[in-house]
Amino acid sequence: MTQDEIIEMAIGIGLKYRKDNNEIYTPYCDGIHIDELRLFSELVARHERERIFGELLKMHEIASSRHNYYLNAVLTIGAKGQA
Repeated sequence: MTQDEIIEMAIGIGLKYRKDNNEIYTPYCDGIHIDELRLFSELVARHERERIFGELLKMHEIASSRHNYYLNAVLTIGAKGQA
């Protein structure tokens, strides 16, 4: 996830971004530095990727007696998580 994507999503939910100090402002705190927000978003994305990976792997194991596309999806998600 790029910094621009994170800023765009933050603005999309009504938060304010100040370029001069590179912070996102919320009604609940004075500011969150964009680097901290990027690290948090990467953690959330990794968690979701691992959850989806697990679900697809289970689907593949259930359907392993016939050709299926779950394995391809599992391998693709796994490779992206290691990149």
